[in-house]
Amino acid sequence: MSKVVALLLNNERMFLRGSLAKLDQLGGVYIKFLQIVVLNSQVANRDEFQGMLAVYEHSKPDKVDLRQHLLSQGYRRFDAFSELDTVPFATGSFGQVYHAKLVTGENVIVKILRPSVIRYLKYDLRLLNFMSWAYSMLDREKMINFRVIYSELRKTSIGETSYLREAQMADSYYQAYKDHPKMVIPKTYMDLSTDKVIVQDFIDGLSAAKLLDIKASGVDPVAYMREHYNSNLYDQLYTVGFELLSKAVMGEYLQADPHPGNILLLANDKVALIDFGMIAALSENRIAFYEMLLQYQDYYANNLAIENFTLAALKYLVPELYAAIEEADKLLGPTRPSVKQVTLKERFRLATNSMAQETYTAPVIESMLANKQIMKVLFFAINRGNRFGLTFDLKSVMLLKASQTYLSLVGQFDHNAEHVIGRVIDDVITFAQDNMDRLLTEEPIRLDPGRALEILSTWFDKMARNDPRLMNQLVGAYLK
Repeated sequence: MSKVVALLLNNERMFLRGSLAKLDQLGGVYIKFLQIVVLNSQVANRDEFQGMLAVYEHSKPDKVDLRQHLLSQGYRRFDAFSELDTVPFATGSFGQVYHAKLVTGENVIVKILRPSVIRYLKYDLRLLNFMSWAYSMLDREKMINFRVIYSELRKTSIGETSYLREAQMADSYYQAYKDHPKMVIPKTYMDLSTDKVIVQDFIDGLSAAKLLDIKASGVDPVAYMREHYNSNLYDQLYTVGFELLSKAVMGEYLQADPHPGNILLLANDKVALIDFGMIAALSENRIAFYEMLLQYQDYYANNLAIENFTLAALKYLVPELYAAIEEADKLLGPTRPSVKQVTLKERFRLATNSMAQETYTAPVIESMLANKQIMKVLFFAINRGNRFGLTFDLKSVMLLKASQTYLSLVGQFDHNAEHVIGRVIDDVITFAQDNMDRLLTEEPIRLDPGRALEILSTWFDKMARNDPRLMNQLVGAYLK
């Protein structure tokens, strides 16, 4: 761990990239912290994203005498099992999983908390608290609020040391999808599960991670699924995407970690979702998310207007700032109707369009756009160095992370699979429009003038430090 801290204090970019290679040694909570940091910093980088996903597939298990460990945790339901393997077949950041069989004949899995997590979590969280403080001091761009990330991670990690919430969420998903024709959720045996143990049906499928390995060996994954599972891979990817985004747009809780290891591809076009340890409590900013989907719809139809996309992203990712801008435009608008004044919101649109025009001719930007990496263009070209001084809403970023995980998965199978993503977005938009009455019950963000001006003052200060010329261009004449 000291090596990571040294990297952190020495060079922030070395920390983000170099520490990835050490995640397997660091263990559970560090993986989760670095995952959030890297996803927030490189939210659209497919290659680094795939490297992060590999961490989940290759975590080393703790050495455990399973029966003795369960007894030490107060577990007494051994009478329910006719078989219980002693070697884990899967390991995650917090848990490890064993095959078992119930006396009633069902093949199940038994998931336990890794003893190392229980033993060291409090110490690890204290160290991460220091790391988040130190990184906040080093992060001059202030694009990511590391203190908020730590606070959210601490709450999530402590929650994950009790499996009751995960079991309840898994059971809720099972009840919602048990009659779904394509989506499969494992049944959770609530009477056999405790705060330290989860017992669920075993689903025998091909993980998307394994199919990516098969693809890497030169095999066509679409043909493989058709031949071995009588399944259309694109239809399976569509099902995952539609269920993810339709839940998001309705503001429901959703499985926030749909990486390849948590998606099982089954026969006859069915697909299973497993592991409900990371659940996103979604932003209430659902209308803004819906408007982002409309922008993505234009994007995949090759009708991108980058200034509109960026403004929609601002409303979704930095909702309080967007509300403050709207309030300021009302307060500081022209006193006479005959006086024409460009609003701050319009100045933001024009500025982002100008930044985009400056960067579009660069080959690397053209490559990003060709590969449908629009968020990377937004974050690291238009807003390079966080010149706009933005700090993102963590709940919105977590949903974006879940969505990007899905988009990355589709891209890993086929960089040209735009028809899948386009179809998902079109159908989710139609679904949202059919349920617009539920969306419109959302209360808009309301700020009093004092709070709005306070938010704007903080924003102007960040922007002035990051890019004084942009600050003057965007705000100078507006405030005169």
